[in-house]
Formats: sequence, structure tokens, C-alpha cells
Amino acid sequence: MENCKDNTTLYISNLNETVAVNELRKALLAVFSQFGRVSDIFASRRYKLRGQAWIVFGNSQSADNALHVLQGLPFYSKPMVFNILFTFNFSIMASLHRILLLL
Repeated sequence: MENCKDNTTLYISNLNETVAVNELRKALLAVFSQFGRVSDIFASRRYKLRGQAWIVFGNSQSADNALHVLQGLPFYSKPMVFNILFTFNFSIMASLHRILLLL
């Protein structure tokens, strides 16, 4: 399994699509904040973004710990699948928010 190294963002897929976005964000915050400061959580009900989330940590060590401990953990009856994002940052997060506002 890869390490996060200098990356602070985790991409999670295979999330339960029937859970409300606000409830999903709160639950993700509760799970991931035990590994360190969570700077941002992005999740959406838009068709192409359902079942996915991006978790931005304050440091790469927190992201790495969460990746190794939580990979495959059942979350709302589905195992979470993690990927490391090497180019994702706050400017991309802001762009995603702007794009979603235009849809």
C-alpha cells in the first residue's frame, strides 16, 4: 500500500449513495478527526460525484494514518475504498465548489 508522503488529501469512493450529504459529512468528520485535524470535507449528491468524498487533513501524517487504518472499513454498510491524491489541494477544492454552484 502506498504512503501519503507529502499529501494531505484522501479520495474515498464506494460510499453509500443514499445517505444525506450533511449526515455523511458529519459522520466522516467523526471518523477522520480521530487521526488529526480535518481541514475540509467535500461530498456532493450530484450525479457524477455520488458515493465519493475528499478529506483534507492538516498534515500528511494524519492522512497516512487514516489511510492505513480505515482502508476497507464498513461505513454505512459499504467498505470504504481509499486513493491518494498527489495533486489535490485547496485551490482545486475551491474550483470544485465553484463548478457545483454553476450546475
